[in-house]
Amino acid sequence: MKILTAIILVWWLFNPSVNAGEDIVIFEPRDSVKLNTTTQGSIVQYQWTILNGNPGAFLTTPNLSNTMVRGLTPGPYRFRITVFNDLGNFASDTVMVTVLTKNRRLKYRNIIMFN
Repeated sequence: MKILTAIILVWWLFNPSVNAGEDIVIFEPRDSVKLNTTTQGSIVQYQWTILNGNPGAFLTTPNLSNTMVRGLTPGPYRFRITVFNDLGNFASDTVMVTVLTKNRRLKYRNIIMFN
């Protein structure tokens, strides 16, 4: 049991972790959203990327822990955050952003909207 504990401790000390947060639902005319991340470890580099979604959406600061996405139009989007620690190890997580049209607002009025 001590060896297993030591292995887990070494892994935890040398590997970063990242959480891209809960999935987000917004309604037009809103066309931007802030993506927030939480990390553990000695993080030296952040990289947000757009995995899929409508063209025209862009990340304002893709190399920071938190970024704004602008130019969103109705549809689903998936974003990935990858972090690197000072040893070159990395971790990734994804978050979905869904932009709904105005006429869908009444149908989804009970959804929690995140800023």
